[in-house]
Amino acid sequence: MRVLAELVGPAVPVVVDGADEVWARADQSCERTANHSWKFALSGALSFNTYFGSFPIWKWREETTLKNLSLLVSGKGQFDIQIDGWTAWGERSLVARAEVLLLGDTPRRIDLPPIEKIDNSISYLVVRLFCNDVQGEVVRLQYATADSPANQLRLGVSITTFNRQQYLIRNLKSVTTALAQRPDIADDVEITVVDNGKNVELPAEVEGKVRLVPNANLGGAGGFARGLMMYRKEGRVSHVLFMDDDVTICPESIFRAMAFLSFAKDRNACIAGAMFEEERPSVQFELGAQWRPFEVNPFMGLQRGLHLDNWRALRESEDLDRSISYGAWWFYMFPVNVISDLPLPVFVRGDDVTFGLRGAGTSTTTLHGVGVWHQAFMYKNGPFHYFLEARNLPLVSLLATDSYKARHLLKRTMHFGLRFLFLMRYNTAEAFMAGTEEFMKGPKHWLQIDHPERLQYARQFTGESVAVLGPEWDRFTLPPMETRRVGTVSSELEKTADPFLVRLKNTVRKSGRAKKWLYFAALGGHLIPKSISKLPTRTVGSEDMLPWGNFCRETVVYRWRATGEGYVVERDRQRFFKLFARLLRLCFAITMKAPSVIKEYRTAYPDLTSAEYWNRQFQKETV
Repeated sequence: MRVLAELVGPAVPVVVDGADEVWARADQSCERTANHSWKFALSGALSFNTYFGSFPIWKWREETTLKNLSLLVSGKGQFDIQIDGWTAWGERSLVARAEVLLLGDTPRRIDLPPIEKIDNSISYLVVRLFCNDVQGEVVRLQYATADSPANQLRLGVSITTFNRQQYLIRNLKSVTTALAQRPDIADDVEITVVDNGKNVELPAEVEGKVRLVPNANLGGAGGFARGLMMYRKEGRVSHVLFMDDDVTICPESIFRAMAFLSFAKDRNACIAGAMFEEERPSVQFELGAQWRPFEVNPFMGLQRGLHLDNWRALRESEDLDRSISYGAWWFYMFPVNVISDLPLPVFVRGDDVTFGLRGAGTSTTTLHGVGVWHQAFMYKNGPFHYFLEARNLPLVSLLATDSYKARHLLKRTMHFGLRFLFLMRYNTAEAFMAGTEEFMKGPKHWLQIDHPERLQYARQFTGESVAVLGPEWDRFTLPPMETRRVGTVSSELEKTADPFLVRLKNTVRKSGRAKKWLYFAALGGHLIPKSISKLPTRTVGSEDMLPWGNFCRETVVYRWRATGEGYVVERDRQRFFKLFARLLRLCFAITMKAPSVIKEYRTAYPDLTSAEYWNRQFQKETV
């Protein structure tokens, strides 16, 4: 029997605190043991109507060659086992049922009807266990099949790391330990860690099971390029898994993705793993993504905010399944030769997008039960990363479609340049403009970039990212969600007696459009003298990109609602006008030069993603 998904077993730990209910729902007569088995008292009940516990039969039916399905269960005691079928709209029906006596490690097999006989309206299978003994224990519970796979799969895991030893070592221990419990696939997985920091020391538990490759700090793009090139050259693996170093992975996600691709009808099928929020473990951040090249913010993550502990939301999420443009490299499994290109040398931010858009994305799918937990991106959204986005994302968009023109770049530059300036986030505005200016230097400059040197340059753009604030800012807190608009400019203008602000109040009352025109005419308040810019300090969410409320304020506190961390900005009129003039010059340069620069980038793409280019980068570290 070939295992497709394991619900209970030594290889299925709950790896994140607070994530128990995304695995199983137990009553008070059941408890999970340290060995990851489940113990039952009499009449104890355990259900797997969860994200990791349910079996998405609709996905297997449509996209794989699977025809037969069984349930394997081992443990001790008398159990009533039911397998229910659920539709997306909440109807439940019994698919199979058996009363079994478990006598130890030898699994009992429960055969389900052939998949073609199961009603096509059923989207998910859910196992329910009821203990009919005084005491019982389920040690292992697996979906399995006697079918032969359509594809022989051997996986090469490639992890790029830079100073993330805590996450990295924990994941390596977890995966290698789980592989030892899965002898059926242990020989089909090899792991390579590309160490961009050259400082990883592997613990004794994983030595001999993981290959460590020291590398220059060429970013995620350079690390993944090196791992992929090694696997292609050696020719041992059929598929590669790109995985970030700052995630928490349950090994079962890897094993399920392998099982799915081994039965996939499309031999070029790829799997994009979901990302869950580390701070809120039962909330999904993204399940695949689409790329909208003509939008100022082209990222469009799918199924964001889905609560994994909400069974109804999980069922209905099938209806939200959309075409996927690419899969992020926190977890992306693909055939080693699905695309001949290597990653685009953008360090980070955009390499995974281009890889999908240029070929791999056409066969990318997702699978419930495959994903990782990741620290919130709010910790990364600072000036440094906006520099990289401003430099990289126009390149990604122009490679995604020939319809991307200079006017789209101009629109994005004006949008974010003005917005960051009006938000008084001057460091971010400067970083964004510097990144756009570097993009405008063209592919000849890019081909000659010293990536570690440019990294150091980009890291000069600091501040304006969430961190612990000093006690002097404790009294500036975010209002409750339901009253977030209390304290806006309009409400506070009502309280003022200042003659200038009284006239401003009357203008605001007349028209929201007039308010915006006034705001722009005053350059976000930077033309208002400090002597009459008297509104009190404002506190807003760190993700807030609407600048209107900053009008007539000298100080704004940005806080992240999840943790209360944040940063403080203050109005600086002199710096504003200096950066505003720089933005105007940049927009003029885009108007005049961008059409030819865009054409040059498209011509240079094969050179930018060639093995020759990357080999030159790898050789620099030995010179």
